[in-house]
Formats: sequence, structure tokens, C-alpha cells
Amino acid sequence: MVANKDKYQWIKDETPPIIEEHSIVKHSIISDYIHRYICTLLGGFAWDQLKITIVDGFAGGGKYTNILDGNIVKGSPFVILDSVREAQAYLEAKYERPKEVHAEYHFVEKDSNYFHFLTGELYRSQYKDNVNENLFLYNSSFHESADKIIRRIYERNKAQRCLFILDQFAYKDVPFQYVSKIMGHLKNSEILLTFGFESLQSFLSDNKSSRSAMRKIGLEQYIDWDRLEELKHHGLWHHLIQEQLSLAIKKASGAEHMTIFFIEPKKGWSYWLVHLSKQYKARSVMMDIHWDSANKSNGQFSHVLGDGLFGLGFKASKIPKQAMFEFDDVMEFDEEGRLRCVNALTKDLSKFIFDHQPLTYQTLLTTIGDLTAATEDSIKEALQNVMDCKEIKIINSESNRPRRTAKQIKGNDILQYEQHSLFPVQDFSFQK
Repeated sequence: MVANKDKYQWIKDETPPIIEEHSIVKHSIISDYIHRYICTLLGGFAWDQLKITIVDGFAGGGKYTNILDGNIVKGSPFVILDSVREAQAYLEAKYERPKEVHAEYHFVEKDSNYFHFLTGELYRSQYKDNVNENLFLYNSSFHESADKIIRRIYERNKAQRCLFILDQFAYKDVPFQYVSKIMGHLKNSEILLTFGFESLQSFLSDNKSSRSAMRKIGLEQYIDWDRLEELKHHGLWHHLIQEQLSLAIKKASGAEHMTIFFIEPKKGWSYWLVHLSKQYKARSVMMDIHWDSANKSNGQFSHVLGDGLFGLGFKASKIPKQAMFEFDDVMEFDEEGRLRCVNALTKDLSKFIFDHQPLTYQTLLTTIGDLTAATEDSIKEALQNVMDCKEIKIINSESNRPRRTAKQIKGNDILQYEQHSLFPVQDFSFQK
């Protein structure tokens, strides 16, 4: 719901508002991620119970009219509820041992008409008995409810596993002070945030008005305003936005890992779907979903910083007065894009491992996780290419012997560089 709020109106006894293809894809990503999240944590024999809290900070009315066929489809509150129920059913069918998901839901909607529409839909659904038991409704803004919800999650259990879905109408609806509070107070928190970056393009400059707008949402101090003016002068808007705002969002959020990609509707402003987390595994699961979704739908996911290791905010923070403006083409998340990623990583990883050896595989993933659009499988494929060139060895941490293939690699295995070669001149410094 990043468009103008008037685009979506839920009125009692009237047909729900239209939902477009890009939002259908976004809901599919939310559903897929919740399902994979639960099944990943409860898979195997380690855990039999999972406590999780899911927060929908901009819940809307709960139902839409599909633009493609006119059928009534579910909005994010029901997408969330169905995803948990389906994951529970999947686990019950797969494992003989009982696997229990103890989920709690907090749905927030500021507009009273939309709130009452959602309430009515819930009471007419199979989830009516959950209301006020493990499903709580808030007729308020997310800002007004956030502290109460955070406190509830903090006190509910020690693990504090939670997912906040903040599908805001505009980039300014969720100041990053709240995002930082979530990430800082709840140790296993994750956030899915929509950010309407393109609406900033018309006014984002080094002036009082822009600085004030960025200050209100907690990003001003993380933007290199001189660099912004350089990129703007050269007409590199997408590069400007991704280079400056992506680094600012990550720093302001306090997240360890982030995936951030363009979503381009057929009409209207483009926006980002941002996933913020503290664990590499969460980032890895979301990256897999991005590639899967891009290949299954008409939704487009792309980035413009490069195919291999690109480094969030690298040029801005390391070479603020850089005169060269040589950026890569936009990379789409399709098979051609995957091959570009693997090929570029094959070149980049040799130098990276040479510069940072000795390092474990887990350290490699943690360090480069936000600096590549590659999935973990693609990273392993690139490592295999480098092994085939006899440039690196992967040492089994238990036997102290070389691995035969990169597919066998484990987190504590050691990556060692084998031979010297000539590298392209490139800096892979990292921003914390």
C-alpha cells in the first residue's frame, strides 16, 4: 500500500478496492516467507514448538478485488493467518512427532472505516474465535501502537521471534526510529518494509527541505549529501537512490542483514521491498524467494549496483569526490541475471578470499551477504568455479583435509587462497 492512500478504500457493503499485480506478488512473497520461516525453524528434530508474533502495521480492510479477473482475494491479514495455518498443516503431515506453532497476531489499522471493514471480515471468517485470544486489533496508527506491541513481544517469551510487516502508504509513514527500536529491543526480530523511494526523486537535494524530510524519518545523518549532488548532476537517479538510501536504511535500522529490491508496477511509482534481519539464514531464505518470485510472475525485481560484490554505499563513503561514474546496467532476477551473478562472483571471490584469508565459510556469507544479489547456491557455484581454477582450497574443519566440491562446504570450513594472480583494481571495503 505504497500508493496514495485514497487508492484503497474499504466501505461497508461495497466491493473491496482493486489490487494490482505487483501487490499480489508482494502478498505472495509474504506468504511464502512466513511458510518457509516456520518450516525452517521446526524442520528436523531440534524443535517441536515455536512461539512467533506477526505484526501487520498497516492492515487495511483485509479483502481486495483482483484486477486480473475481478475475484475477491485476501489482503495481508488473511495472507498472514492462512500462511501460518498452512505451515502447521504441512508440518503435521510431514513429521510423526507433533510440531506446534504458537502464533500471536497484532493487526493495526488507523482508518476507522477500514478497521471496521477488517473486523467484520474476521468475524465472518474461520478465525473469528482467535480475535482477542491470540489475535489483537488496534484502531490506531502504527506509531501509537508500536511501543505496546514491542513490550508484549519482549515479555511473551525469551526468544522474541517476530516479524513486522510494514506495508506503508508513503516512505514517511514509518520513521526509522521505530524500525531501530524493533531491531534493538527484540533479539530475533525481522521486518518487511515497503519504501516508496521513487517519490523522493522530485525533491531530494542538499537543501533545507530535503534534509528536514530525511531527518524526520531518521535517515539524514546517514546520507552523503555532497555525493548525492554529484550523482544528481549526472542524472543517475536510480544509482543515487540505491547507493545513498540503501546504506542509510541499513545503518538507521540497526539490522545485520538486508535485502532491498525494486518493484516496478505497470503504473505509478516504483518502490522497494526491504527485508531487515539479524541472521544470515533469514536473509538467505528471502533472497531465494526473490529469485523464485521474479521467475514465476510479472513482478520485476532488479538492482543497479553490479552483478558480483558491489558494497552498499561504497562509492559514497570511500571516494566521496570520485569523478568517474561508471555503473553497471540494471540486473534483472532471471536466469541471465543468475549467470551474471555467478560469473561476476567467480572473479570477485578470488580477490576477496586472498585479501581476507584465512576465513571460514560462515564468515564469508555473513560478510558478503548484503553485498551481492546471489543466493547461497549461486555463491557455492562461484566458489566451485574458483576451485576448478585451482585458486582456492576449502579445508574441512573436522578432518583438516580439502573438500572435493563446494557443495559439501560447512560453516566452519576454512577458505584458503592457493596461487597469486592479477586482479582487477577494485576495493571491497565494508560498511558496518
